[in-house]
Amino acid sequence: MAAPGSTAGAPAALTRAKPTVAVGIDLGTYATGFAYCELTDGGVANDPRVMLHFSWPEQPTPDPKTRTAVLYRGRQLEAWCWPAWRRWCSMVPAERSMYSYLENFKLLLEPSAGEAVGGGLLLPELPRGLTVVQVVADFLTAVKRYILAHLTSTFLACPGPHAFHPDRITWCLTLPAMWSDAAKGRMRDAATRAGLSRPSNPESLLLILEPEAAALAATAASARRPASSTSQQQQPAAVSTTSASSSQPSPAAAAAASSPCLVKGDVLLVLDCGGGTADVTMHHVAAPAARVPEEKAAGGAAAEATARVRLRDAAVGAGAWAGGRFVDDALWSALREDAFGADPWDTWREAHPEQWTKMQEGWEQAKRSFRGDKPLPNLLKRATVAGADVRAGATAASATSAAAATADSASREAGGSAWVQLEADDGCHDDAVIAYDFASNSSPAWLVRQEGKYDIVLPMPQELLDSLTPERRKGLEDRVPKRGAPWPSGTATTTHGSVGVSPQPWLLLSSVTPSLVLPGEFLEGRVFGPVVERILELARTVAKDGESNGHKPTKVLLAGGFACCPYLQRRVRQELVAGLRPEAPLPLLLPEYPAAAVVNGAVLYGRDPATVSARRCRLSYGIRTTSVWSPLHEASQLARGYPKKERYDGRTYYAHGVFRQFVTRGQLVEADEVVEHSFRPLWQKQVAFELYGTDARGASYVDEPGMQKLARVTLELPEGWSRCGGGRREYGIEAQLRFGSTEIALTARNPRTGESIQTSVAWTADRA
Repeated sequence: MAAPGSTAGAPAALTRAKPTVAVGIDLGTYATGFAYCELTDGGVANDPRVMLHFSWPEQPTPDPKTRTAVLYRGRQLEAWCWPAWRRWCSMVPAERSMYSYLENFKLLLEPSAGEAVGGGLLLPELPRGLTVVQVVADFLTAVKRYILAHLTSTFLACPGPHAFHPDRITWCLTLPAMWSDAAKGRMRDAATRAGLSRPSNPESLLLILEPEAAALAATAASARRPASSTSQQQQPAAVSTTSASSSQPSPAAAAAASSPCLVKGDVLLVLDCGGGTADVTMHHVAAPAARVPEEKAAGGAAAEATARVRLRDAAVGAGAWAGGRFVDDALWSALREDAFGADPWDTWREAHPEQWTKMQEGWEQAKRSFRGDKPLPNLLKRATVAGADVRAGATAASATSAAAATADSASREAGGSAWVQLEADDGCHDDAVIAYDFASNSSPAWLVRQEGKYDIVLPMPQELLDSLTPERRKGLEDRVPKRGAPWPSGTATTTHGSVGVSPQPWLLLSSVTPSLVLPGEFLEGRVFGPVVERILELARTVAKDGESNGHKPTKVLLAGGFACCPYLQRRVRQELVAGLRPEAPLPLLLPEYPAAAVVNGAVLYGRDPATVSARRCRLSYGIRTTSVWSPLHEASQLARGYPKKERYDGRTYYAHGVFRQFVTRGQLVEADEVVEHSFRPLWQKQVAFELYGTDARGASYVDEPGMQKLARVTLELPEGWSRCGGGRREYGIEAQLRFGSTEIALTARNPRTGESIQTSVAWTADRA
């Protein structure tokens, strides 16, 4: 038998062999994760668990996602994820000048992101000589190398039914649904450069839309009561009732199990809110989502096949730049423009990039606890931490850490391997409304209300404060609410007297760390509120479109990294879950790890792509053609200036740039459905087929507003083709579009010669 990698036929055999592992990668704007599932002969193995990775290099705490960050020296990648962040923050200025630290680079794959970003969150500036495609490829290469090392050690320690080999992996990469076809093409290019797609086996790389992946994760999960769980390096995702350390059923999980999250006939409204994008889709469950009973688990692929679901789009999805990073952008823009001023802010950030990076991380942790419930005035009271009053000597950073720890503890209490099914918000508030009092024992001057949940205290670098003019600094200090000042919506009366609260950020000077207090009114009105409102409006639009197709949502799924935000959860419960069906609020499904739902679903898609059986076209697609001139073309040319009139054969006039539509926006197409049309060449030696897309449902010409040129293939015609039997009028060529996947394949075919050519995602839009 030939050794692996020898020239005796092993590589060819490997390319023909079915995959033994499906790996999902969710490359997010802020964080990236991976999960995997072992397969047997291309099907589900005896152990069907999706394994979610929790232990990343230099990670502060176990988490299913690591930081999407890279550190370059020139054009050479030096570090990635958390090691990149730590090295950058620890560098001295002289050393830092030789390096480039990049975050948010995923946004550059879609040029329209630049129009949505304000002055607070700047898009990264790439090192000279590097394109965004190459940066993403470098990051994916590092991720792939790490995954392969992890899988190799895992399967050596616990060998599966077949020997592990890197060439027998199906890679499943997630994409935002709102991305243009050009952006999807850039991501595929980057993945190909990273080695996720092999020329010998194009099916080694699958692309799936992020909200679809989240929906697939829901089909495999059970709705259970919240149950605590312990952190482990390797934990099963919310798709199985087995424990992390064994393939045997977990007694605690089995006891907690109840009904599946989704059943046949359900219509799921998905809100996938990540770091950069917010995508909303709606899916009809066309097959039972019942789990395979544990006693039948030994049946492997055959048993699992009985429970495979089929998702079908119930509406055309929608998306917006409304992820968590745009909450950040709103805050930094407000602080830059209103609190500190553009010049001091920009000067400080350029001089102290390590402080800027650390401030961003501090805000990232703080924003995960913001709920936005305005505390009732009669519940305000002085805060105590571990039974001791908080005084001026206490640091704001310690208070923020305490709030973050509380939020993390609450998140883990909702653990276990099941998802939490939440009902509509009952409007109740916490019994203990916390307010920090840094004043004297008898006469408090001001309060910070519900630290972290309403008002947020953000530590400020001294260098930033030192860069302010005396007038601007005094203005920040003068915003401190004074005792007896009016409450923003009236007057708050406590046992300590009347206390005012500022609706604008104000400076808190303590003996340890100066901080900026961000009042809840400011956070809701300027920071969180506008972004969340865009998400809710998207959801209402998609739900209305689904209703026009005969599908009303029966459940709502909230997933993605931004879904961890309590404020978003509260608004969804109060305004969407209850608003779409006032008589009986819809159930809200919340994964145990919202940020990991997408990568879990990507693995499920990798082991059975047929689970997404039908999609609705997000554009009307067709190709550019030429047709005989008619009165309709004449009228259009007089009214709009197109189409162009040309004479090809010396006597017949033709309209140039006619749009031959293949499918209409919103049309439901089956997975791998092929739409074919026949055409006749005029006189040329080659025929160019150009693929166009538009939001319009009844477009006639490629020059109409909103048309996008997406791809082009050229078919060479044989010498003397026009003299073949039947002549030019009988010589037909075919154009095919294959729909139903995250990409569209355009194929030109000559039936007489059998020659065909297909697009290789060579998008003609501007590319990096």
